[in-house]
Parts: sequence; structure tokens; C-alpha cells
Amino acid sequence: MPAATRLAFNEDRVASYESVRARKASKPEEVPNPHADRPFLLTHCPTCDRLQPHDHTCQE
Repeated sequence: MPAATRLAFNEDRVASYESVRARKASKPEEVPNPHADRPFLLTHCPTCDRLQPHDHTCQE
């Protein structure tokens, strides 16, 4: 591969890498999950015979 071609190839790679870094840096910060400390638990409700959230109250 000629030196000029190799140089152009490397410059393209560097430009691509820098654009990825810039895009990642401009991403908004992730919003923390307010429910992360409360896992979503499903339990079996014998009244309606279905899996329901753990704080489910049957209306039947």
C-alpha cells in the first residue's frame, strides 16, 4: 500500500473515531430509575388465579 494511501486511510480512521467520541460525549445523561430500589414482584392471586403485582388487591 503506498504511503499516501496509508496516510489517507489512517486519517479517515481517526476522523471516524473522533466523530464517535464526540457523539458519545454529546449524549444526554441517563435518568436514574426512581423504582430501582423496589423490584417488580409478581405473586399468584388465588382469587383471580393470575400473576399480579405484589400489592394487588382483587376487585372480584
